[in-house]
Amino acid sequence: MQGNRVRHIVGVAAVLTVGACENDSIKSDATAPEITEALGSTVSAAGAEVLRFRSKGPTATLFFASEEADGGVLFGDLQVDRAKSQGQQETFLFYIVQRCDPSGECVSVAEGAGLIPNGDFVVGRGEARLHTNISRDNSNFQLITGSGGRLSLQWKGTSAFTTNFHNQARTRSSGFGIEHFQSAGTFSSALAEGMVFGIGVNTFGQLGTMRTGVVIIFK
Repeated sequence: MQGNRVRHIVGVAAVLTVGACENDSIKSDATAPEITEALGSTVSAAGAEVLRFRSKGPTATLFFASEEADGGVLFGDLQVDRAKSQGQQETFLFYIVQRCDPSGECVSVAEGAGLIPNGDFVVGRGEARLHTNISRDNSNFQLITGSGGRLSLQWKGTSAFTTNFHNQARTRSSGFGIEHFQSAGTFSSALAEGMVFGIGVNTFGQLGTMRTGVVIIFK
């Protein structure tokens, strides 16, 4: 159970890390700033259970907007991450699609997060491809809104810009414990196109490499 909790925290934290960034190729792991080894070292863990998690790998993101015939607009965010930790490789996907009517009222029509097969996300130099089918049969994926469906997307890097980032946060909860989170990496601009649950997408995206470190101290 705690392993699943750590995986969920890392995945959500990775999604929240992404800001505005972008270039012409996915950077190697060596170009991403290092996570410091002192992560969580200032916390006294006497008598508490401590879980440590570190991962690194490629990531791809996109945002799209699609106008509908009645004047409404569909807005979508998607991020897919390949993480390798302690020799184990996993691929995490997060997406949300909201529909806003002409009055500005918005509702979520599709949202999900979790693990997908590693082979569904293929990364090359300056490009990435995602071909996956989201369904309730995948016990490692949580469908929050909607029934899932097929995602078929391709990213190609551009030379518009590149951004490096290094974020860290510390959270204390009375019912949970203490969590330290650090992330660092490089994002480059990309063009993304394909289909998101039957919606045609041709938009700006990002390709990059991200390192993540988490320390959780359970009370």
